[in-house]
Amino acid sequence: MSMSSTKRLIIGAGALLTAGATLTAAAGFTLGLFSANSGASGNNTFTTGTVSIGSPTTVSCTIANMVPGDESTGYTGTGVTGNTQGTKDAACTFAVTYTGSAPAWLGVSTADTTTSSTNLYAGTAGTGLQLQISDGSNTNYTTTGVINTNSTTSPLLVSKTADAGSSSTVYTFTVNYALPSATANLYQGTNTKLTLTVYAVQAGNNGSTTACTAGTQCVGITSWS
Repeated sequence: MSMSSTKRLIIGAGALLTAGATLTAAAGFTLGLFSANSGASGNNTFTTGTVSIGSPTTVSCTIANMVPGDESTGYTGTGVTGNTQGTKDAACTFAVTYTGSAPAWLGVSTADTTTSSTNLYAGTAGTGLQLQISDGSNTNYTTTGVINTNSTTSPLLVSKTADAGSSSTVYTFTVNYALPSATANLYQGTNTKLTLTVYAVQAGNNGSTTACTAGTQCVGITSWS
């Protein structure tokens, strides 16, 4: 029996800890009955750096009418056989630009807001929808078709090296997918709605990624908020 299903990918970008402040101090002096001044006060300005993510903030990608054996053009996940039925579908992509002036750690979290009673993405290898999420630096955010454990307060680390800031670095996230030919009939008519959110947080005085692996949670970072 053929299977009809829909999944929607909505990716949002968020930025944290953007701040600016200016402090000015003035100094002058007077000596006895004879007086003089410098003619101009000494000005000292202190400005905080920024941590921000540029637009676009949301991109939608809808893949409709999937049947067992379908997969996207770039799916290379292991443990899935009997795919490639007909023309391969296009992958979903989303480009995010880091526009802050301060060095920052970047992270990605995922949220599943499925509307059907049975989720097309079961979160297990070889069963239901299989996902493969990566970026332009070849960091992978899934293992054998399953998204790595993450949360909004502990997202998946994009890179062990902090973005230096002011470089307008572009990160392109790609979501490839597959529905194995052995997918059970109970998945017919189901769907998955996956949301990816990109975070940026200051790197200075905020832990270390030395013992971390890109694409997984990093306990070395003190805080993501």
